[in-house]
Amino acid sequence: MVEKIDGRIESYVLTPDGRQLGRLDFLFKDSENIEEAQFVQVEISSVTLNLVVTSNYSSSDEKQLLEDMRRYLGTEIKIKPEYLKSIPREANGKFRQIISKVFQQQQSLTD
Repeated sequence: MVEKIDGRIESYVLTPDGRQLGRLDFLFKDSENIEEAQFVQVEISSVTLNLVVTSNYSSSDEKQLLEDMRRYLGTEIKIKPEYLKSIPREANGKFRQIISKVFQQQQSLTD
């Protein structure tokens, strides 16, 4: 009998209204001024958006991005953009688009 299968662990942004959102890269695909983006969620009421942007990135790019995110994530969650020179990789060298402590805590309660 198999007790547990360990494999790729997906993470999701959890919203205050109970939705579980993953695969959010579509929010950045059309933006030529965003090189990388990563969601970090430590509490249910907010998400930090780590961004690596080009020198052409402007306030209108940020405004459009936040509008798109607001439409998808909803109005109850705070979105905090953070601008970085690079986004740290995991110990194995991999990039994680979503790091959610909220989702991890929820998963540990159900395991």
